[in-house]
Order: sequence, then C-alpha cells, then structure tokens
Amino acid sequence: MELTVENFQEARQICIQAVLEAMKTLAYEAYIGGEGSEDGLYVAGVNKDDRILYLTHFDWEEVSEILPAIEAGKVREWIIDTHKDSYPDGKIE
Repeated sequence: MELTVENFQEARQICIQAVLEAMKTLAYEAYIGGEGSEDGLYVAGVNKDDRILYLTHFDWEEVSEILPAIEAGKVREWIIDTHKDSYPDGKIE
C-alpha cells in the first residue's frame, strides 16, 4: 500500500492491528490504549514482571516505516529492530 494523505487513516489502522498482532508474539500481554489521550494511541506489550514497551503515536513517519514491514511479513522483526535495547533476545525483558 502506498501511503497517501487520502489513505492515511486506513493505513494507520492496518499498522496498529499488525503491530498488535506482532506484539502478541513478543509479550506476555499486548493491548491498544491511550485513544483520546494527550499522548495518543499506543500499542503496549507487557512481560510477566509488568514491564511495558509502548509503540506510540503511529504518526506519518512510523506508519510509513511499518507498511513495508507488513508487506514483507516482518512486523515482528521491525519491532525488535526498532527497540533493540528492549529486546536483546527477542522478548521483552
């Protein structure tokens, strides 16, 4: 999908769902939160010790990075690469 002003909201929703599904493979629990808040919508992953990783905003730049990962079937890898310090072994620690 080519990202345009006209399809941004649709692309954003696709990215949010894809990141949520990928986060479920990395975290003990994954969820969407923050809608309507000042900081905006996020996808969070929580480990068994309640440590949280947020993927926030899903702004133009982030959506434009996630869409190619979706097309390549590599959203999980995108999360790991983007958050290397949080995922040294591919799991939230």
